[in-house]
Amino acid sequence: MIEDWKLQARSHTCAECRRPFAEGEAYRSVLLPGAERSLVRRDLCATCWDRPPSSAAGEPAPISSWQGVYAPPPPPRPVPLQFEVAEQLLRLWLRAPSPEHRNGCYILSAMLERKRKLIGRGTVTRDGTRYLLFEHPGTGESFVVEDPQLRLDDLKRVQAQILALLEHSAGQIDLDAVPDPGADTPADVGS
Repeated sequence: MIEDWKLQARSHTCAECRRPFAEGEAYRSVLLPGAERSLVRRDLCATCWDRPPSSAAGEPAPISSWQGVYAPPPPPRPVPLQFEVAEQLLRLWLRAPSPEHRNGCYILSAMLERKRKLIGRGTVTRDGTRYLLFEHPGTGESFVVEDPQLRLDDLKRVQAQILALLEHSAGQIDLDAVPDPGADTPADVGS
């Protein structure tokens, strides 16, 4: 019968002396039987491996052992752009619309719709300009975003600009300037 054994990950310190392993340092791992048919992993530095165990009389015989070279865990991956920042920036830009943010609002709304943070509710044309209508599923608020009629060859350039703006704006968004979810919609289009 095959059992589902859950082994501990490699430790970052020696199980005996508690000294942290250094990058490139050789260590030894030993697998011991534990309680209720479990397995216990112990990682030891070379010094502790070479000396007799402190509790040799009461410790069960190892099932397996191996040697490795310690490598510290990789640094944490950069946190991807938080959708909350994109949503707040969209609210901020829609509250005070400007031509320089038109493409940004369009890209942000498309990104948020793709991640199901906004729901597309249709389009409306007014004075020759097409607008996209979105609804926030959590709050029920409406968003009206002008369609800048971007061409496919403009898309990568605009996306790069938006990502740069978002990264730059992430720590600078004035949350007091962002309207409450229950506030009036940014623009009343379609009447």
